[in-house]
Amino acid sequence: MHIGRSSDPTKLDSSASASKLKARVANPGAQTVVPRVDAGAALGLYLQDHHAAGTAGSAIADRLARNVTMGYDARKELAEVAADIRSDLRTLEAIMAAQEIRTAAVKDILARTGVALGSLKLNGRLRGRSPLSDVLELETMLAGVTAKAALWNTLQSVPLQGTFDVDELSARAEKQRATLRRWRDAASDHIFRT
Repeated sequence: MHIGRSSDPTKLDSSASASKLKARVANPGAQTVVPRVDAGAALGLYLQDHHAAGTAGSAIADRLARNVTMGYDARKELAEVAADIRSDLRTLEAIMAAQEIRTAAVKDILARTGVALGSLKLNGRLRGRSPLSDVLELETMLAGVTAKAALWNTLQSVPLQGTFDVDELSARAEKQRATLRRWRDAASDHIFRT
């Protein structure tokens, strides 16, 4: 195994990482040296990863809005959240295009495949949708929207080409989280407190 830096400046090989860890343990106050990363390449990977997650999240949001077992009001509000999530994904694509960053087709396909496989999970029922699926999908959506809010927060400090209202996107993510949290709590109460 090669000792020191690998050919990729963003990664250290395991022996170099191990020696740095030993040095930190021996001298906990020592500063850690972090290799420099090409900001443009890092932004590209970051946005591609968020796009793949958004692709999966959009599919889950659509499925949840169609299939939620909590009635008309839940379907209506979750359909609005799903529409917002699709719009946010299109905005992310516009941001990427303005930075001349392409989506990563392989990552997007893997994300869609993961969603499809996730729908095959055992839910405690042989037929039909379990109310537990509502809780799990709402929690998944909460995690995804929280990550999206972090994306918008990060992009507030990144010099972007083009004009995008990142503050509005952040506010919309917070509204989505509030709606998802409310319906998640209702679904959880329905299952676990009855």
